[in-house]
This record gives sequence, structure tokens and C-alpha cells, in this order.
Amino acid sequence: MQPGSSDVSACGEPALVSAAVAVVTKALEDAGGAIAIAFNGGKDCTVVLHLLHLALQQQASPIPSVLGVCIESGETFPEVEQFIDDVVEVYPITLVRIKAGIKEGLEILMKEHHDIKAILMGTRRTDPYSSHLTEFAPTDPGWPQILRV
Repeated sequence: MQPGSSDVSACGEPALVSAAVAVVTKALEDAGGAIAIAFNGGKDCTVVLHLLHLALQQQASPIPSVLGVCIESGETFPEVEQFIDDVVEVYPITLVRIKAGIKEGLEILMKEHHDIKAILMGTRRTDPYSSHLTEFAPTDPGWPQILRV
């Protein structure tokens, strides 16, 4: 496994990919590098990880490592666990695994990494409670305060 091409024109929708990379780049700049990525091995967060990689390739050489957080709220398939392990070997992320629900997992993350200002998440507008979200949205009241990207 290797990270894909940094050439966004090779993607099916280069304008959409470029716009997404611009959002990630802005998040990196606004957070001053104090950013994490939620990564559980799913397809949405894998796409976000690659977008992060593209943004980092454009900014720095060598590419810095980014904190990845895998909030494990239940059982996963061994193939998913292997995929996560493979991805960590290839992409520049330092993965922290937290066994908890999402809210508690974010609380633990913020306690242990209190400098993190934003977290990249593979959230779709069609996900429950997500239709109102924008590219940059603070967490809801009662949740650990962090910027969702």
C-alpha cells in the first residue's frame, strides 16, 4: 500500500478534490498544526486521510506526522484492524486508540492532547444530526469543545 498520487487532476472530479484539499489546508493553517484526524478504517475517513496527505504534501517536506484517533466503541472485523495497521505504516499519522463511545472518546482525546484545536472527520451531510454542519463546525453544547472539519 502506498499513498495515492498528489496530482488531483488524476481524480475523477479534480475541482471537488481541490476544494476539499483547500478546506483541509485552511484547517491546518487555522489550527497552527494542532489538528487530529478521526480514523477508524472506514471509507469516509480514509478519503479524508488522503485529502490530509495531499494538503500536507503541498505544505511541507518532509511531511509531518499528524495525530490520528481511532475511537473504538465496539467490535470490528479483523480485516478492518489489518487495514488500519497497514494505513498507519504508510501515511504519516501517529494513531491513538481509545476504547469508548464517541463523546467519551473525544473527552479522553482532549484530556490527553489538550493542544488539539480541530479534528478532521469523515462526516457526510446525510449522516444523522449532520445536515446542518458546515466545513468548520464546533462540537455541540455538552460535548468536548473542538472544531469539527
